[in-house]
Amino acid sequence: MKWEAEKKAFLLCKEMETAEPCSCLHFAPHSVIVGCDKFFEIDLKDYSVEEFLDGSDPSLAYAVLGTHHLKSFPVAVLDISSSVTNPEYLLCFHEFAVFVDAYGRKTREEDVKWSHISFAFAFQKPYLFIFHFALVEVLRITSKSFTKLEKGSDKVVFPQQVMLELPNPQFLGTSISHGSIFLSTSSDIKYGELLKLEGNLACPGIEDESISTLDTYGIQSDAGDGHSTPDDQSEFSFTSSVVQSLEETDEDERANGYNCEYNRRVKFENNAKH
Repeated sequence: MKWEAEKKAFLLCKEMETAEPCSCLHFAPHSVIVGCDKFFEIDLKDYSVEEFLDGSDPSLAYAVLGTHHLKSFPVAVLDISSSVTNPEYLLCFHEFAVFVDAYGRKTREEDVKWSHISFAFAFQKPYLFIFHFALVEVLRITSKSFTKLEKGSDKVVFPQQVMLELPNPQFLGTSISHGSIFLSTSSDIKYGELLKLEGNLACPGIEDESISTLDTYGIQSDAGDGHSTPDDQSEFSFTSSVVQSLEETDEDERANGYNCEYNRRVKFENNAKH
């Protein structure tokens, strides 16, 4: 739909039927990428619609056809571009995510994979946050992540990766701080906690985003089943040094000139009549 200022109303421009409801969308410079039963691209000039993933690329056959048969639908589309002139997107399904360019062609040899059910994603450059039912997975994505060590090699460069155990985490939004997001957790039905997750504390050790020293990455050969798994994966319960309550970060935000009024504990009232 398009907003018409003179009529002060939205006018229908294009209508398309899909097998599943729209779960995500992203506005590219000249089109909109939407996720329904598949990923589609809508041209904003003539409103033509086509599948976004390149069906002629044999390395994407499993994402184009296999996911539809397995009922693995799109969850999110994230812009992870390193520059405006070189757009790159991460298309997230329930079981994995694939790197593609502006034409839906695969850009990296390996995909992002996980063993837990995922339901939400966020990207605050250069950190990828994957939300599961009882934990949040944090990965530091660089231009070398999920690529082969060298052409013809069977070794893959994996990013830093940690898993933070949190009760029922829910993504709320991105933070004004670099590489940080806001989320909520709840261990009971009455109280929830608002938290700020800082990616640089979850994945310490690499400060320069353009660094390419291979010693700083987890490198591992492909497994015997043809799939690659991260070499050095950390899993631990969250600590205050990584996940901070909003009450604790209040003073830091004010020091940077931001007026922030946060309450660490939030009570959910039950208004149901008995």
